[in-house]
Amino acid sequence: MAVFSWAHAKTSPPKWFVPGGTVLKNEPRTEAVHCVANEELGESVVVVDCLGIYEHFYDSSEVKDVDSKHDVSTAYHCRLKRDPSDFDGDGQHSEFGVFRPPFNDLHPYVKRYLNEL
Repeated sequence: MAVFSWAHAKTSPPKWFVPGGTVLKNEPRTEAVHCVANEELGESVVVVDCLGIYEHFYDSSEVKDVDSKHDVSTAYHCRLKRDPSDFDGDGQHSEFGVFRPPFNDLHPYVKRYLNEL
């Protein structure tokens, strides 16, 4: 099972992507994973494994007068502590979905994560 958010802002064309955020100064990465799960999904997770570090390159940016973006992301394999039927979320995503293989309509970067499982 995998949880994805409908990412309109970061991907073109829009595709299902993974929840994520910024690691704050002095915040351990796994603590950031728990914060994202609680804040974006309203759920608790168990961190199973670190899948690795990935670079994401985009041809657009949210920053004015900047035409590209480079994200460095650490991907984690997590398990939800419960099997939810839906997510309330925090309002920054237009939709959440819970999926089981085969996975379709995923952003190519997300497919790379799933290949590591």
